[in-house]
Amino acid sequence: MRILVGFLAGLSVFSSCAIHAGNMERSRYLREAIEEIKLVQSIISKAESEGEEDTRIKVRYDKAISDLNLIRWGLYEAIHTPKLETHRINSIDGDYIQIKGES
Repeated sequence: MRILVGFLAGLSVFSSCAIHAGNMERSRYLREAIEEIKLVQSIISKAESEGEEDTRIKVRYDKAISDLNLIRWGLYEAIHTPKLETHRINSIDGDYIQIKGES
């Protein structure tokens, strides 16, 4: 979970850098962010495969990966969409912890 929070904080740094960079630099920063997301997704997948099934607190790995896919898709769109075009942004879930016995 700390990895995900740290990643999202780092992503905001990429975003602020991308705002001030030219189009080529902006695209490069966004591509780097996409690669970082892929790395985080692989780490989450490894954590899921090594996690215990019957624990009181369950991490919703599927939701975390799904939200990261949405972020990745948004960055991909930002690279390939004209800068001034408006478009709808899907919201992320953000709730990755489930306590046993609660829905």
